[in-house]
Amino acid sequence: MFLKPTSSYLENGGTIEIPHPLDSLHHEVELAVVIGQKARDVPERLAMNYIGGIFTSLLHFLTSNIKDMRS
Repeated sequence: MFLKPTSSYLENGGTIEIPHPLDSLHHEVELAVVIGQKARDVPERLAMNYIGGIFTSLLHFLTSNIKDMRS
């Protein structure tokens, strides 16, 4: 589990500001699926009936220098 503070949120249609100069920029996007109701052994053809929502949960950027420090 990890924290994304509300100060890092961007409203739909907002602008991402990228500082310059950068050698390169790494980005990642994660998809979240909200299960809308309890289920067990649901056939694949009925699975979407149990989905409460699907959304992009995380979009984050790292410069190559920061990414190298994490490795």
